[in-house]
Amino acid sequence: MPDNSINPYLYAGNQKIQLLFLIPSLSTGGAEIQLINLIKGLDRSRFCVHVVTLYSSLGCSKMLRELDIEYLELEKRHALDFRFILPLHFWIRRHRIDIIHGINVSARFFAWILGRMNRCKVVVSERNSQPVYSSAGSRLYHAIEHFTNRKADWIVANSLAGKRFAESLGVPSKLTSMIPNGIDLDRLKSNGLARQFKQEIGLNINSSVVGMIARLFPQKDHQTFLKAAEIVASKRNNCYFILVGDGPERDDLEQLTRRLSLDDRVIFAGNQSRIGDWLQIIDVVVLTSKQSEGCPNSIIEAMSMAKPVILTHVDGNREWITDRHNGILIPPQHPEILAQELTHLLDSPEKQQMLARNAKEYAQQKFSLSAMISSYENGYTKLLIMDSKRGAEVNQEQTLPQRRVHMFGVPVDACDLEGCVDWINSQIRQNTTRHIVLVNAAKLVKAQWDEELAAIIRKADLVGADGVPVVWVSKIFGNPLPGRLNGTDLMYRIFELSVQKGYRLYLLGARTQVIQKAVDRLRQMYPGIQIAGYRCGYFNDEQEIDSAILEIAESETDVLLVGMSSPMKEKFVRQYIDRFHVKVIHGVGGSFDILGGLTRRAPVWMQNYGLEWFYRLCQEPKRLWKRYLVLNSLFIGMTLKEGFKRVASRGNRIAH
Repeated sequence: MPDNSINPYLYAGNQKIQLLFLIPSLSTGGAEIQLINLIKGLDRSRFCVHVVTLYSSLGCSKMLRELDIEYLELEKRHALDFRFILPLHFWIRRHRIDIIHGINVSARFFAWILGRMNRCKVVVSERNSQPVYSSAGSRLYHAIEHFTNRKADWIVANSLAGKRFAESLGVPSKLTSMIPNGIDLDRLKSNGLARQFKQEIGLNINSSVVGMIARLFPQKDHQTFLKAAEIVASKRNNCYFILVGDGPERDDLEQLTRRLSLDDRVIFAGNQSRIGDWLQIIDVVVLTSKQSEGCPNSIIEAMSMAKPVILTHVDGNREWITDRHNGILIPPQHPEILAQELTHLLDSPEKQQMLARNAKEYAQQKFSLSAMISSYENGYTKLLIMDSKRGAEVNQEQTLPQRRVHMFGVPVDACDLEGCVDWINSQIRQNTTRHIVLVNAAKLVKAQWDEELAAIIRKADLVGADGVPVVWVSKIFGNPLPGRLNGTDLMYRIFELSVQKGYRLYLLGARTQVIQKAVDRLRQMYPGIQIAGYRCGYFNDEQEIDSAILEIAESETDVLLVGMSSPMKEKFVRQYIDRFHVKVIHGVGGSFDILGGLTRRAPVWMQNYGLEWFYRLCQEPKRLWKRYLVLNSLFIGMTLKEGFKRVASRGNRIAH
């Protein structure tokens, strides 16, 4: 994405953005599943969506009609069939398409051609970290795309490895973004009757099940899976293996199954739309990719359903797994190692539970469908903000969000997570220090009697809404904020940004053992991250504070993360802000405890319903009861009082 601080809320055009997705086909696959998820979630008041496939996709036209999406099949015959280009050019012109988003090989090339012919913005998706060839035609298109992708307006990868791959081909870093896949929870719904479902497909209810959910393509290397299955089956009489997916390798894999005498142990389930029914009966999910991946749907869906996963240590895969913590990494094309890990895991229910628990927690934090959709919506909007033909004039050096909502005497910026990350990225290039303050209900209450805290919030460079109740109240009062800007989510996005850009981080806060565990885990989760330094946040005297500030100032830190309680961290930062000599300061509160694995975040559904405070209260009732029960009650009272004032004021205006 163009590297600037443009705020998506500047776009004020009344006309909907005409968005065209161009993809080879809509057959079952990771890219296709994520496209459908994106289409379903896009804001139809802002986007008019069109879908064009190069080849026929059976059954998809009905699905897209149900979504009120205009759908066109070009029925391309072969790799060198270009007859459709001119008719599609006139179709695009007739529909006044603003953005063409090309997904998967060949569609990306044609998106660029048609975009240039029609002066549209061109977006391309990079879903791998190296070329994956499926035919001579794909080799040709990959070679061409090495040039055309560099000319696109925005390249979106679903992994850091994919982003680095795009940049290695000469794509400017400022034109690339990483947006992880989002999990569609509806797709994971199951009948909840695992025992009954096992019986329906002919399995013993007490059997162990190992599954792999992937297209039957050479890249996925199902042969390694089957060879490992042979070894495990020889040791465990009651273990079965399921392959969910279809593809050109099916006949060869079925023949291999027979040669390995696994006919009665392996089930070829084919393509399945309700993947949750199958995941509910699988004990361990495996992915044996031998080349590379991006953000594999089968793995993140399995993690979301609390299933332990084993996958190969290739680009893309290893990005999401901390070995032995939320999954197991193995070398590719080593069936004996896979068999060994499977045997150990199936024999250890405790280890399965530990991996499953950590996997689910990670998936809930990392693979939010709403976050994915929001990131794309903001990205598309920014492209048109920068497009002079739409008449938008933007100051690309702006340093502050464009809209501020005033709540109970303090400002809150209309800025979501991705907008904040873009803003941080732009500010690191400036030779000044920026301070981010996030406010929740408790902090807004404290600001009513703590004038120093209120003044700090007003002076902050960016103020975000770190609480669902704050967002709710903004909507009630008619000045809606775009959503919650959670401090922990922002911390993890800063980690990702730092890996992408090579920014240096300093972690200050928590006790010594906590910060040490947090840093150790951070280095595991984000290999190559540059940590300029870290130290605990407890000081015995002013001399220790001076020593810490001097260390930070000399460390050439880009982003300082402060893990202290509120309002201590706000006052500490404001007192010493001129001495830190860093670019951006973000107060993360107790997030170092979460990073270090000492405390757990609330389930995503509790976060979405504004109940994270209740989850934390149950974890630490003695420490947090006053903060949440008393201050939240006061916040409700403040809201009611303000509401009555507004009603009375409106009544007075009507009377006059």
